Amino acid sequence: MRLIFILGGARSGKSSFAKAILEKYEGPVTFLATARPGDEEMRRRIFFHKRERPASWSTWEGNPKDLIDFADAIKGAALMDCLTTWLSELIFDNYDIENLSEGEWQRAEGELLSNVEDLCGVRGPEVFVIVSNELGCGITPLSLMGRRFRDLHGRANQIVASRAERVAMIMAGLPLWLKGKPLF
Repeated sequence: MRLIFILGGARSGKSSFAKAILEKYEGPVTFLATARPGDEEMRRRIFFHKRERPASWSTWEGNPKDLIDFADAIKGAALMDCLTTWLSELIFDNYDIENLSEGEWQRAEGELLSNVEDLCGVRGPEVFVIVSNELGCGITPLSLMGRRFRDLHGRANQIVASRAERVAMIMAGLPLWLKGKPLF
């Protein structure tokens, strides 16, 4: 499997860039949608994301816990958008992040990072593009929950980047290739 990791800030163009990579792929593509339509604004975002994808792509919109098993069975290419949302859904489905003791949080964090390791090890897709937010460039969150999530997310990004063949940071719609040869 070729793993390609695309990072960027909010509205940086990372999803469009990742989509452009797989539009060149000559085979089946599966979009792994990690966001849930929790409110009207999120439903609109999901609607526009769907509308921008090629009609030939299939879409998975399942339980976050099932994503790894599903991805392991994919033939062709896969685009996961995004790691940040997937991690947050796993956390909020399974942990009361703000009310865990430090020891309980360390155990939960270990379990979550183990899921990220498993994600990087899926064997199904020939090409696997993972999109993620870069949260570490901003201010320090005021809440314990925010700080815990930011730190977990930074570690998760490091795991994926270390296993990826190519890593690009998207800024203002432009790629800065951090690892591997540029694709275009």
